[in-house]
Amino acid sequence: MEPDTGQFLSLDDTKFGGGGVVQHERVEDVALFEHRVQQHVEVMAALIPLSGAVERLAEAIARTIERGGKLLLCGNGGSAADCQHMAAEFVNRLARVRPPMPAIALTTDSSLLTSLANDTSFDHVFSRQVEALARPPDIVLGISTSGQSRNVLNALECARALGVETALLTGKAGAGARADHLLAVPSGATQRVQEAHLFLEHYLCERVEELVMEKEKTGGRTGSSAEAGGANYFVHPSSYVDEGVTIGAGTKIWFFCHIQRGARIGEHCILGQNVNIDRDAVVGNRVKIQNNVSVYKGVIVEDDVFLGPSMVLTNVVNPRSHVSRKHEFKETRICKGATVGANATIVCGHTVGRYAFVGAGAVVTRDVPDHALVLGNPARVRGWMCQCGVKLEFGEVDGSGTARARCRDCGATYVKNGTRVALEGDGEEA
Repeated sequence: MEPDTGQFLSLDDTKFGGGGVVQHERVEDVALFEHRVQQHVEVMAALIPLSGAVERLAEAIARTIERGGKLLLCGNGGSAADCQHMAAEFVNRLARVRPPMPAIALTTDSSLLTSLANDTSFDHVFSRQVEALARPPDIVLGISTSGQSRNVLNALECARALGVETALLTGKAGAGARADHLLAVPSGATQRVQEAHLFLEHYLCERVEELVMEKEKTGGRTGSSAEAGGANYFVHPSSYVDEGVTIGAGTKIWFFCHIQRGARIGEHCILGQNVNIDRDAVVGNRVKIQNNVSVYKGVIVEDDVFLGPSMVLTNVVNPRSHVSRKHEFKETRICKGATVGANATIVCGHTVGRYAFVGAGAVVTRDVPDHALVLGNPARVRGWMCQCGVKLEFGEVDGSGTARARCRDCGATYVKNGTRVALEGDGEEA
């Protein structure tokens, strides 16, 4: 072999020009390079205010993986390459030796992509795959520097229709796009946005690895400070907890529950199997909700309430499948200490009073007084209950129209005046 006699040139002071001719680097080129580096640094620094949103997305992806779901990714051009890059790091690994995390890039099957583009439209090459593959608790993550890629936006819209969580990595132009998790890099330069996306993709994978491995060590899930004000709670892996939920310390959420965005659950509550807490519903402290109960938006459950299995709370009086009455939702309040028995129904717009007792199968169509025992359909007052849950036996009415009862169990004394019952001296908490 002939020896290589070519001259070695430093990259510091030379570059290749047209036709392979080595030229000295021009001053203006150095200035351009430094300018581009400075732009990159500025854009990366501008990501810092997004740290909270990035952490929420990482936690959402970790929950998805923990519940047996997968990450589905879509994008075009360089963003398509990012999808494949990110999926590879999830399935293989980034920084830790750990089990694979399921992720699929919807950009890789050339037969599928070309058949969809040929038979329908390129606008639907991702949404069709989402329709076929995505199910809760999956997450569909789109990548679009402009935020305007029709096929990516269609994929996110399809995911929402399926009840699947969505995320979008975009640039300044896509800041108004609709997604559950929106990370908009504050730059209009495509190259800088793509560079920031690569950083975000690496960080998300790194953080999800940490979260998943931490949760495997603790076995179950513990609330983060962002969700629970620093307090711990338990959520069974089969349950779904959306972003933007408040859950108090010591609360336990068991099998197949769904806690929707904006719901507020107090401390030391117990939610049994198949409980749904709707958006913006409020559940107080020390509440026990048995199996197969839905607490809808507009329902307020105060402290120490017991909701029996398969009891029903409604949110409209006269529902029709073909008529939207969301604007007619009525507030329902279950007051402190009340008990609602199995299979009972509370028609919306009414209040169940403090320490009231609604018998199994009763249908409440009017307000229930404090301490009242109501039975039947429609529910009627059939007696009165102590705070401890024992039925009260009132004596004769005296000259002032007042009757008294002493609980045979706890010894508390009550007075009854008409339909108002209270501890003697009106000493109940406000």
